[in-house]
Amino acid sequence: VLGDFIIGDINLNTQSTVTDLSPLSSIKSIDLNLIIDSNIYLTSLDGLENLSSIGKNIIIRENALLENIQALHNITKINVSLWVNKNPSLLNLRGLENLKTIPGELTIHDNGSMISLEGLNNITSTSSKVSIQYNESLKNLDALSNLTSITGDYYCCGGLSIKFNPRLQNIDGLVNLRHNIYKLEIID
Repeated sequence: VLGDFIIGDINLNTQSTVTDLSPLSSIKSIDLNLIIDSNIYLTSLDGLENLSSIGKNIIIRENALLENIQALHNITKINVSLWVNKNPSLLNLRGLENLKTIPGELTIHDNGSMISLEGLNNITSTSSKVSIQYNESLKNLDALSNLTSITGDYYCCGGLSIKFNPRLQNIDGLVNLRHNIYKLEIID
């Protein structure tokens, strides 16, 4: 795909009724953004198994029944950011295990059923901020145990924000974070 690849309705005018992505199985790369937005019946991303690279961002937001993203397991590279927001049925991030770095922002917000960040186990660095907020069921950050670096500067983008995750029991997964962080917020 030479531009953005959008599944759903990014203008929020309607809710997409897409349920089956299998006809998309021949797509291997996206030059710009992969956006999966406002799909009320989509439960998985099966059909996207052959995707291996994303030119800019992966944005997965407001998919009411999306339970897993395991079909993204062949993606080895994104060039900017990963946003996973407002997916109330998503349990974890399995499928993103082949990502090693996120050159931009890592944002995980408002995923009510997410119990772990499993799938981010191999992320070693981001070049911007990491924001994990309002995930009601999130128990730990263990999947971030390989994260060693969050670069950027205080005014632009370098920081770690962990806020309003009421079931979060510990932040032990951040044990290997060694480099200077310009801004750190941890709020219960």
